[in-house]
Parts: sequence; C-alpha cells; structure tokens
Amino acid sequence: MRHKCLPVILAIGAVVPALSSSASVIKGKVAINDPAVISVIDFKGHVNPVNVNHLDSAYSLNIDAENPEIMTLFIIYNDEQGNKRQTYTPVLVGPELATIEMDIDAKTGTPVITTPDVNQQAFLSFTNFIIDNLRGGGNGQAKNISKKIDKQISKINKKVTNPLVKDYMELWGISTKMSAERFSRPRTKGGKPSRNQSATLPVSTEYLVKNSATKYFPEFVNYVSHELGQGHSLAEKINNLRSNLPAGDLLDYLETRQIVQFINLNKGKISAEEIISEIKPVAKDKPEYEGWKNAVRGYHSYVEPGDVAPEDLILDADGKEFRISDFKGKYLFIDFWASWCVYCVREIPALEKIKDEFADSDIEFIGISLDDNTDSWKKALEKYNLSDNQYIVSSPDFAEKLRLNSIPRYMIYDRDGKLLTPNAPRPKQHDQLAELLKSLV
Repeated sequence: MRHKCLPVILAIGAVVPALSSSASVIKGKVAINDPAVISVIDFKGHVNPVNVNHLDSAYSLNIDAENPEIMTLFIIYNDEQGNKRQTYTPVLVGPELATIEMDIDAKTGTPVITTPDVNQQAFLSFTNFIIDNLRGGGNGQAKNISKKIDKQISKINKKVTNPLVKDYMELWGISTKMSAERFSRPRTKGGKPSRNQSATLPVSTEYLVKNSATKYFPEFVNYVSHELGQGHSLAEKINNLRSNLPAGDLLDYLETRQIVQFINLNKGKISAEEIISEIKPVAKDKPEYEGWKNAVRGYHSYVEPGDVAPEDLILDADGKEFRISDFKGKYLFIDFWASWCVYCVREIPALEKIKDEFADSDIEFIGISLDDNTDSWKKALEKYNLSDNQYIVSSPDFAEKLRLNSIPRYMIYDRDGKLLTPNAPRPKQHDQLAELLKSLV
C-alpha cells in the first residue's frame, strides 16, 4: 500500500454516483469470507477500495478512466481458518466499458472470479495457468516452461478483441518467462539463485517503446528508463527521455518519476528554492507542478534522526485521543502495522517476546494501526490478544508524513520524543533488535 492518493471508500449497498462519460463501474456479487477488502489499483499506484463486510453481498467500484486502461483488481480476505489471503487479476476499464461484471467467490479458500467479457477472461485464463504451472516456484517446475507460456499466450490472444489487452498479454508472457528463468537458475546453499547468473531481457528497447502496455510492468519501465533516460542532471535525464520516447503515458510517467525521485532525494539537503529551480524547466507545464512547489516549500522532515513525530491524533479502542508526544519520558518503540498485513501479523509472537524481555525497562512499546476500518482493527486486537497500548491512525496524513510506504515498520524515539531509529530491526531479528534496545537502557 504504497499509494499517495486518498482512497474513495464506497459502502456495500451505497448509491452509486452519476458516472462521468469516462467512467467504468466494476460490479458483481461476492461470496467471500468476512472481513474482506476489494480494491482497484492503477499503474501509478492509486487505490480505489470498497469494504466488503457481509457474505453474499454485491460490490461496486467506480473507476474514472479517460482512455482504455488496465488496472489491478486486488482482493484481501480471510479464509475459512481465519488466515489472511490475497489474490489479484488485471482488469480492463475505460469509457467504452460502462459496466464490467465480475463475480467473486472465495468461500472455499481459493478465489474464483467469473466474467462474461472475453478480454477479462484472457486475464483470468493466464492467471489460472500461472497458478497451475508456476505457483510455488522450484527448479523443476520452472524449467523448460518458455514454449508452454508462448503457446498459452498465443491461444489466449486469438480470442482477445482489445489491442491493449493483446499487448499486455504478450508482455505478461515475457515477464513470466523471465521469472521462470530466474527460478531455474542453479541455487546457492541458502536456496537463492546464483548471483552470477541473471535473466536477460528477451525484447528490444524499441519493442518496449512501441508496446502500449509497457507502463504496467515495473521491470520493463525500469529498463526503458535506464536505457533512454541517462544523464548527470535532472534536466539532462528528462531531455534524453523526451528525445527517445514518443509523447504519451509512458513518457509522462517516466518524467514524473524522475522529478519525484529528485525531490525526495534532495528534500532537507538543499534549499526549497534550489529544488524548485532545478525542476521548473522540466516540470512547469505539468499539472502537478504547483503541488510539487508547495510540498517542497512546506516540507518538514519526520523521518530523520532527531525529528519529532507528527502531532496527528491516534485513537485507542475506546476512541480516546492521543499523540506520540504524549509518551515522552521513556524510550518509545512503535510497531506500525494493519490487520490485513500478513507480514505484520507474523511478527506478533516475536514482538510479544521482546516486550516480555524488556517489561521492566525504560522502554514503552505501542502499536499503531494503519487500518482504515476500525471494526477490522478491533477484531484483530481480539483475535491476536493485543490489548495494551494499541492505537489506530485518525487520517492517512499520518502515514504520509512518516513515509510508511510499507509495513510492518518499527521506529524508536528517545525520552525527549526525538526519533532515534527510523527503521529498527523486526522482532524476528531478535538478537539484533535486543542488542539495540539493550544499548538504550
């Protein structure tokens, strides 16, 4: 959940707003274990989720897309044993696709998505192919799969009617073959692929530039950016991209990424005006430019050692308001997590062990959830027996300010409320974390 826009949450059964001429609606029936979240993510990482809190319900997602686009339908749910599971599939949206019907059934623990649309069926068919042939990896499973993948993509694309979907399927097949090749490399004693062997890119840069679906595949985007966007300065990198790429989404995306990377690398290192003077020549005509300027001028670091925490409110299970600054006087170890985060939950036993070891120390342990559904958070507190010092954020701004692009994340503050460690070891890294905490007390 690495995403910068504010999610638009529609409750089940809510009245769907009037659609713009460029909107699509993804809707259908869902039989899925409670609780669950269904969301759609675009290639820039923007999220549009809907909470599904009842079995056998309908869901509806409004997606605004001026042109045909491929987004990812992402489903997080509980299986019959109460374990968090997730699945996803690409989905085609756009102004000519007013209604996209997709039914989701996950009662058996294995999600089944059905749709009458032939283009969407192509995505589902290849997803099932990957599950049947490659899921789980392993040397034997991944070897000699290339021809089988080509044959499957060719078979699927014969039924596809949308050119963007055809391009996407071709690149998906190439990406899958690259993954299979990585799995088939000789392994080290630790089970990892040998570092001296790497998957070569089996297509040319020219092919990727012409393919309308390249922007959806990070490994290909990175390759194009590296090959065509070299330079010693931001302006040189952007100008090289413009010289080598036609106008369009891919160029715009790569330009924006270069600008944002430049801003993030230099915030707090050089003055706001120096940053603005660097980005202005290449960014002044972009709609985001004013926002970038304001963000740079209003920048305040919260994640460098010595920074104080944001004063945003956090709430306990009774709704009582707190701030991180309320915990001054002790060292503070914060666990940033969420009920839907499998990796967060896996750390809980190790975290409880660390808490017990330092129970009589000068260290306060608290958990702060990034859940946007309070009920899901409270159910998780009960399920995992988390009662003391548990809080939930009151707005997405909190996570933005602390750059919590991924969780679990652990931070340590000193007695004066100043950040000591912006990225502490995980509890499962017991010896490393214990040594760090002992050095404090």
